[in-house]
Amino acid sequence: MKRKVLIGGALLTSALYLYSCGGTSSSPQNVDLYLTDAPATDFPSIVVNVKEVSLCNTGTNTCHSLYKSSTGINVDLTQLNGVMHYVGSSTVPSGNYNRLQVRISQSATVVDNQGNQNNAIFNPQSINQNKPNTIQCDQNTQECLINFNGTVNPFAMGKLIVDFVLKDMEIDTTKTPWEIIKLTMKPITPKSENELKDTYYEFYGTITNIDSANNSVTASWKNTNYSVSLTDTTVCEVNDVNYIGASNCIAQLQTNYCAEFKVKEDPAQNTNLTAIKIELKGQGQCEGDEENYSSNAIEMIGTVQSIDTNNNTFTIDSYSNPISVTNSTACEHYPQIGQYAYGIDCLTNLQTGWKVEVKINASDEAISIERKVETYSEES
Repeated sequence: MKRKVLIGGALLTSALYLYSCGGTSSSPQNVDLYLTDAPATDFPSIVVNVKEVSLCNTGTNTCHSLYKSSTGINVDLTQLNGVMHYVGSSTVPSGNYNRLQVRISQSATVVDNQGNQNNAIFNPQSINQNKPNTIQCDQNTQECLINFNGTVNPFAMGKLIVDFVLKDMEIDTTKTPWEIIKLTMKPITPKSENELKDTYYEFYGTITNIDSANNSVTASWKNTNYSVSLTDTTVCEVNDVNYIGASNCIAQLQTNYCAEFKVKEDPAQNTNLTAIKIELKGQGQCEGDEENYSSNAIEMIGTVQSIDTNNNTFTIDSYSNPISVTNSTACEHYPQIGQYAYGIDCLTNLQTGWKVEVKINASDEAISIERKVETYSEES
């Protein structure tokens, strides 16, 4: 994570909404929209509010929204490693697009390795159409546009993945509030199913029904109802505790709560899904308000320094105390994304030198351990 101060940066008002929605009447095509990222950051949580994602043609001054919401969707950019977060599907005219545009709230929340939530704002950049990425902010609306200037063609498979490149992010932590000086993103447009064969997906959904007899729940997102089955290996994280297996898991879930579902199937193509992990989130991510489902856990990122299998503990360079592994500790990336280990197996598969994100409770017990590896962000 680069940290430096950018002096200046003009505020843009009318230029922020230069392009109008609508445009050509060429044949419409469906586009499924996803978000992803790789874990190149020292911060365990960076939450931004995404309000709109559009495809634009600067030659005709037109934009077509793939997703748009007045309240937006709160997304933790650090939690998109190795997954495609499904946002929604939209029909847009086929044609030539040379800009990907993401509209976000100017404010964000960044959590440091001590678990402190820090308010942050995006620092607008002076407009330069020749830059591949620019941030333009409007103080009146308190919103910003992140632009990727370059060819965007999502029509081969009808899928567009917005890849936020956290390794290029720059935050000035000396300011109050913190200032996010740079955040870049780029489009990924798969050409074949083979490119997505090892992909895992996640989506937010409000739990509307719980069927304990059949070990399934119904979740609603963007006017679509999903039937989500739980298995013996499904993990549910509720109140900072992991519950493993369908019967243990489903007993902890509640209706009318928003949850993050991690699944193997693509939610854009399937409404019958199998849960790898379910994590209650409150209503924040589903409706765009702040989370009302509180967590007392501390999340941190660090490099594994030592492993003590005799005492079931390990250490990382960003935290002074040994971290204990319990029977309910869940670990991901053993050996790959989407696969979990539990309890002592977490230590058996852990290696010194790995960069990991660890979520711990007040007793220094690991709730979850996730290995941080490069994925989509290294691809063109």
